[in-house]
Amino acid sequence: MKNFKNYTPKKYATSDFQKIEEGIYKTKSRYSVGDEEVFVTSLTFEMEPDCYGEEDASPRNLTQVPIEGLLDESNLFVTDFYEQLNETSETICYQEFGSFDLADIQKLSADSWGNSVEIPVFANDSIGQFIDCLGIWLSFYQQLRDEVDKNLAINPKFSLFDHKEMYEPILNKLKEIDPESVKWRKYFWRRMCEPDIL
Repeated sequence: MKNFKNYTPKKYATSDFQKIEEGIYKTKSRYSVGDEEVFVTSLTFEMEPDCYGEEDASPRNLTQVPIEGLLDESNLFVTDFYEQLNETSETICYQEFGSFDLADIQKLSADSWGNSVEIPVFANDSIGQFIDCLGIWLSFYQQLRDEVDKNLAINPKFSLFDHKEMYEPILNKLKEIDPESVKWRKYFWRRMCEPDIL
């Protein structure tokens, strides 16, 4: 998932929603008995079909792995799937997220997910997994560099960005060792498998 942006649907201008702050609204929960209120915000983003857990993803086919990870990390739930918007969109996905705790919804912003990948926030759960991942990555890196140099000698315009089949094997190996470590673009090993790093 990448390119997160805030989205303000027309329904937020109705009397059913009370604006709390920029991008965050309060409304009655459709999923609770009684008058329990929920805080909501809406985002747009793009799925990344070549990334782990997002294979064949599109606005009409949101995959569970990244969405569930976002929900779990932020203690949120989906309150509107915006089916009509997602049905007609080719690349942009629409989702409304909710929480009964204002602090949780405040943590979710367009800048929090997938856009800032320069500072990795997670590597592995254990030192053993880290050592295994490091060993695999180091054994693969030099072979890849040699292959890239060979291709550049043949074609100076060669770009690794156009040849994911060259770096996907290392990503798949890392998934076998620790699937969690490559779930998000801001995680260390996922970042280390990006073409600009390799």
